[in-house]
Amino acid sequence: MVFGHSNNSWIGDLYPQSDAGRLIAFMVMLVGIGFVSMLNTAIDAHFVENDQEDSNLDIIDGIDELNEKTNTLSMQIEDLQNELQKCKK
Repeated sequence: MVFGHSNNSWIGDLYPQSDAGRLIAFMVMLVGIGFVSMLNTAIDAHFVENDQEDSNLDIIDGIDELNEKTNTLSMQIEDLQNELQKCKK
């Protein structure tokens, strides 16, 4: 009953009266709801995919930045070790 009510405009003038007609109406409603659901899912998937791509690019940029900082720190540590060696001599 709820399924049928969600798919009509509450006019109630025309409705299937035979069991076969009700079955056909049910199938038409089911196909219509399925089509709208699939369309909505395809649109949602498009937006989610774009968000994931942007997020992945941000992560890659962050990793690159961390690599640069790590390399800089490694070079600074090397320089400090060299200076310590010079001071010990």
